[in-house]
Order: sequence, then structure tokens, then C-alpha cells
Amino acid sequence: KLVRSMWMEMPEGGLVAVVHGPSTVRWAHGGHVVEVEARTDYPFDETIRYEVRLPEASAPISFPLRLRVPGWCETPELALGGSGAAGQVAGDYLVIDRAWSDGDVVELRLPMAPRAIPRGRAATGVALGPLVLAFSPGEIWQRLPGSAAFGDWEVRPRRTWNMALAIEPETVAA
Repeated sequence: KLVRSMWMEMPEGGLVAVVHGPSTVRWAHGGHVVEVEARTDYPFDETIRYEVRLPEASAPISFPLRLRVPGWCETPELALGGSGAAGQVAGDYLVIDRAWSDGDVVELRLPMAPRAIPRGRAATGVALGPLVLAFSPGEIWQRLPGSAAFGDWEVRPRRTWNMALAIEPETVAA
């Protein structure tokens, strides 16, 4: 379901990159085939590189391309053909409405900064971009005595897990 929902077509025409990740979409537009390939290691990298291919077109094709900007990203950066570019901001999307040529490349950079996430019982979590960071103390699994038929288990931490974060409020966005 996730992969099938990564790209969508706008009712008025155009493509929308709804979920970022490595993918390729083939789309019929105005009697032509348009392909857009997203190359990225997102969410482990900040940059998504979109390459537009027009395998059957002899001239540029006009359509808007919408790229979702996640709510955690405050300063998205856009480059077209290696140069800085401006996209119109529409809600949570950057929109590039232009005549596309075969081989055009758009790079969307979503700078990731660590941020504190308030949790229950006065705890604080840490996120980096779309990722919530976690510490695993390791696990020791032991079957409870007399539970062979039911498989009841006890799980204990392999090492200390009561850790603390030293956070300077000015340096980590809440």
C-alpha cells in the first residue's frame, strides 16, 4: 500500500510526490508517457533526486510537479538542473509548474535537525527528520516456569536502560 501511494495524479493534471522514497512513476499525460524516478536514501539522507524522462516526446511537456514538504522540515531547498530554484509553496507542497524536457533533474533537500519530543511522565524523546531515535538496552528472554504449553515469557534488559539526555533548550527545537 505504501509504494502504491507514493505518487498521485492531481485532478487538474500534474504529479504529486506524496511519500518520499526510491520509486519510479509512469504517467500518461496529453497523449505522452512521462516517467519520474526518485533516487534517494531518504529517510536516512536529506536529498531526493527526481529525474524526468519523456521517452516518446520530441518537445517539452508542461505539467506541475508537487513535492511534499514534511511538517518537521522548516527550510526545504530546491535545485533544478544543479542550480537553486524557487517553487511555489502551496500548503505542505513545493510546486514546480513548467515545461519539462527529457532528462530534467530536480533535487529536493529536506534538512534534518535534531528536535526534542515531549513524552509522558516528563520524558523527552529525540527525533531527527522523520526518524524517532531509540536506544535498545538489549533483551534477555526467559520462559516463565510452568508455562511450556502457553509460552509465557519474561523480558529483562541486557544492560541499564535508565538513561538521561542533557539537552540545551536553545539548541534543540521542541
